[in-house]
Amino acid sequence: KAFFARRTNDGRHYDTYFFYFSGPTCDNGDIILSDNQKITLNLLFQWWCDSESSLTSRLVLVFDTFNSHKWLKQIRCQTFNTSCKPSVFIILQTFNRQKKIPKLIELGQVHLGVFTEIWLKLNMADETSKTSHDSNASWRANHLEPKCSFSYYYPEFNFRQPSNADVDLYLSEHLFLKRLHFIY
Repeated sequence: KAFFARRTNDGRHYDTYFFYFSGPTCDNGDIILSDNQKITLNLLFQWWCDSESSLTSRLVLVFDTFNSHKWLKQIRCQTFNTSCKPSVFIILQTFNRQKKIPKLIELGQVHLGVFTEIWLKLNMADETSKTSHDSNASWRANHLEPKCSFSYYYPEFNFRQPSNADVDLYLSEHLFLKRLHFIY
């Protein structure tokens, strides 16, 4: 819960809160914690909606779990929590298992972390070396199908424009810029 209350050094909310999880989940996608407690989708988003951050920030979830794909539809339809404001900005990036994956898990051929490894390679490669064929082959070879779901209002997210006071504060904190004369 404290994660969503975090702010920048100057007291503002972050534009983006990035929450990554790779670990055990219940069959319905709920996150299992080490003390036999769990984080449900409703609880996670209640924390998000209760924080002031949800008013101006977006929440990016990246889950490398075997059951988090079951949250995709709820996020798209925003059926997870009725107490949230309607224009909440959330995205979930995860994967769907192929049909034969339970048998492969038993054989130890598929394990958590493979999704993260491929996702990081894809996102860290420079644009010239990225080919959809290579990444699709990696997903298929590991019996994973990447999935992403956006909340209904996610496309309306905008970064906050700095005010004149914000610019003045920034310039006063960075002494080397005092010699420059900005017109705004």
